[in-house]
This record gives sequence, C-alpha cells and structure tokens, in this order.
Amino acid sequence: MLKPNCLKISFPNSHYKGYNPETTYLKHNGIIVKRFCDYHDSNVIKDYLLGKSESDVVSSILDIEYYSNDFIWENAKNSLSELRKREMITDIIISDFIEENWTKIKLFHSMNHPTNLVLLEVADRILTNLGLPKLNTAERNSQKTNIEIQVILNRKLFKLLYPI
Repeated sequence: MLKPNCLKISFPNSHYKGYNPETTYLKHNGIIVKRFCDYHDSNVIKDYLLGKSESDVVSSILDIEYYSNDFIWENAKNSLSELRKREMITDIIISDFIEENWTKIKLFHSMNHPTNLVLLEVADRILTNLGLPKLNTAERNSQKTNIEIQVILNRKLFKLLYPI
C-alpha cells in the first residue's frame, strides 16, 4: 500500500507486436499454455489445424511473400493503437517513440520484450516527469547490445534500416 503522500508514476507494459505478427498466446480453458514457451506461432497452429504436412508448414512460413505489405503495416498500426489505449491511464507514454523509430532501430526482441533502447527512453521520460536530467549519451550508448535475434525475412518485409 502506497503512503498518501507518495509520488506515483505509471507507465505501460511496452507491448509491440509490429515485428512479429505471428506471435500469439495459446490458451487452454482460458489459461496460457506455457509448454515449451509462452509464445506460439499462429501460422503454424493454423496450418496444423488445417492438416498441412510439416514440410508444407515450413515452406509457407519461410515464404517471403507470406504476409502482404498491407497486412504488415496494418498489424504495426494496430499494435501501436493497442499500446496507445493502454497508455491512456498512465503518466508516461512510449508509443510515439516506437512509432518514430521502429523501422530505423531495433526496439523489441519479441512481443512484450523491449530492447534496452526502449527501456532507457522510458527511464528518460520518468526522469523528465520528475524534473530530473535525462541520462547522458555515454550512459545510453553503453547499454546497446550486440545480441540480435531477428527473423531475417522480416527485415525485407518491414524495410528495416538497422543492421542485423
């Protein structure tokens, strides 16, 4: 329980599905199935339920044309829209930063897993809200990571500008 005079700053979970439209939760009786992992590929599930062979499933998900450009951009727009809804009850927003940078800089490892750049931007916005100075450039740059887990196919689809 927070004390009445405690300063509270709220910020949303940095949710973004724009890079990974296939990522979904699989639920059984309303409970997320966590066997193997929390996330599942909706295309694999759909193809399995349609009775496709393993080789057909693999071929389809590796097809560079699997998603239309319209679908990709609509998915990114919908993901940002969902984040904006979540931000309506928070003090800090991050959707503008994501919208401005998602094609220039890798911002998420996967859905709900932002890179350090997003986390540092949230931290800067909290500091600004508190009337404190932002992190300096050296501190921000020291947090960059060389770990890149990105589906190569998405690079072409999204016309991403950042290196893999």
